[in-house]
Formats: sequence, structure tokens, C-alpha cells
Amino acid sequence: VAVLAQWPDDSAEASARLRATCGSKVWRLTHLYKIRDKRRKLRKLELNSVQRRILAKVLPDYEAGRPIQHFDLKFRQGGVSTFWLAWWLDETIFRKNSITGVLSDDRESLGYLWKIVRTAFLSMPDRLKPRLKDDSKTALSFPDIHSDIFVSLEIKSTALHNLHISEYCYCDPTEIERTIGAASPDTNITMESTGN
Repeated sequence: VAVLAQWPDDSAEASARLRATCGSKVWRLTHLYKIRDKRRKLRKLELNSVQRRILAKVLPDYEAGRPIQHFDLKFRQGGVSTFWLAWWLDETIFRKNSITGVLSDDRESLGYLWKIVRTAFLSMPDRLKPRLKDDSKTALSFPDIHSDIFVSLEIKSTALHNLHISEYCYCDPTEIERTIGAASPDTNITMESTGN
């Protein structure tokens, strides 16, 4: 993982351990990021059965270097949005030069989604956290790795490497069309929605 090179090595053994653990996307998802649970506690992301099924479907493409293009029809509070937000935050941090956009259906949802991203980032171990340049209500920018992640109600002029559309069935169809139309064939695109 290219980003690991920027962190100081304490010893050869520590470096090997770091690469063995942090080199695995699944390990990072379940060890580096915390979420706020229904009991108001911060805890590591423990994949539930729905999240494990999604992981089993997309991991082969990810490991083969193929773009992920995946849609989940979900029920509320199943953890699908949380899974994808952690996945794309991780991708933004551990893959240099990444631009990740999250398209939301309304302002209230936008704020909720962004809290998940910020909580996951702020809860990371400091040693592994990239330097933050901008921390706004809708974006995080990491200058040393040239990566950004943001949430928006519309994405028009930014070339994205990763796109997640939350509540696809409730988003403005014109915004979805514009956003996906600007994506390249190599853009990772994930979508989830409750039924409508």
C-alpha cells in the first residue's frame, strides 16, 4: 500500500507487522475505524451479516483491480451506508491521488452521512491518520497523499475515482445522470437505497 511508506518505521519487525495488518482492506475496515452504535457508544466496525454479504460480492473485483459497480436494495438501519462510507474513506486514505464523492438525496441525510465519515476518520489511530488540510462540514482533504472525500447533493465538475450514491431511489434523477455521465469506465460506483 503506497500510503504506508509515509509512516515512520520503528523497526523492521514493526514495519512487517504494520504491512501485514494494514495491507489488508478487510483488516483495516474492522480495526481502524469506529462507528457510533445504537447505544451511543463508539466501537470498531464489526461486519454484520448484510455487510459480510456485500463484502463477499465486491472483494473479488477489488482484489483483481476491477472497478466496483454495485447496487444494494436495503432495509433501514442495516448498516449498508455505514459499510460503504467506511470502505470509501479507507480507499481515499490508503490509495493515493483518490477523489471520492458521496451523493445524497437531501441535506438532512447529507449531514448524517458526513458524521459517519468524520467519526470513522477521527477515531483512526493517530499514527495511521494522514495529515488533514481541510476539514469542513462536507469535505476532508489530505494534501500529503493528494486525496479528498466529500459529500454533496450534486456533483458536476469533479472527476471522481470513487462514487457512492446514497438513497438512489430518492435522489434527483437528473443529478444522478449528470454525476454518472461524468464518471470514467474505471470509476468505482456503488449505490444503495431503500425501496421507492
